[in-house]
Amino acid sequence: MPAFQAHLPFVQPLLDAMVRPECNCFFLTFLGARPDGQRYHTDNYFENFCGGSRASDLVTVAYLEADEAMVGGELVVLKVSASEVGPIRHGCEAPEQVLQVVRPSPGMVVDFDGQLLHGVRAFQGPTQRVSAVLEQCRLQHQIARKTPRFSVFCQRSNEELILA
Repeated sequence: MPAFQAHLPFVQPLLDAMVRPECNCFFLTFLGARPDGQRYHTDNYFENFCGGSRASDLVTVAYLEADEAMVGGELVVLKVSASEVGPIRHGCEAPEQVLQVVRPSPGMVVDFDGQLLHGVRAFQGPTQRVSAVLEQCRLQHQIARKTPRFSVFCQRSNEELILA
């Protein structure tokens, strides 16, 4: 990741805590969660390069900001994938489907299987709930070569940013 380190060296300590050496492709998102939560989903950035449905092998979440006074906002990881059960709404999951409920705390890092459905419960609090989400995969060399080596994408403008 030399290009990444040259442009964004302040992110390196975060990556040191998140990157798993068995993976060779990574997609990093900084996420300010919406107070109304996030529906259950799988992270699948790499499927466009794989030619079909392909969830990330591993998802790592590092919590950057979350106030103790926040009510809700937990990450909920289910024991099932979308292919096993289809869409599930928050509050409609069966208790036996829930694998993990994580209350965010700054500095906490959580890993889970990228094939599992996960979402964020709605929340209220005095500050934002901010996390770094790293999708990680072990892809075959010929597929890994198709993925971007380093790019910065702005969701708001829907454009790739060019760093000088």
